[in-house]
Amino acid sequence: MVDILFFIIDLIFFLKFNILVKNKKKITIFLIILSYSLFNLKNFTRIIEEKKIVKENNFPYFYSPNQQFITHEIGNNIQLHVPTSSGCWAIKTPCIHHADHVFGDQIGPFKVIKKKN
Repeated sequence: MVDILFFIIDLIFFLKFNILVKNKKKITIFLIILSYSLFNLKNFTRIIEEKKIVKENNFPYFYSPNQQFITHEIGNNIQLHVPTSSGCWAIKTPCIHHADHVFGDQIGPFKVIKKKN
């Protein structure tokens, strides 16, 4: 976001001067390359910091334990997966905490999960 701000400020600055079209093109290309390079540099530093946090050397493939779940049929051939212990982060979709308050419906070609009133 900061790169875009600098890019816009630089363009406004250069537009105030009487610069040849050929030089404007070179300056614009340079600024685009500079912005892209700064973006990638920040991304690489973020990845390096994340590698320091994760003690295993399998970044970005984090360990995900197998979670147990129960499959519920809620109507119109719609299946929900309900975890037996913790959240839905390692379970197939659609996953929901409790399947008692929803039902399946079909609206045109779409299968929809609706809340019971």
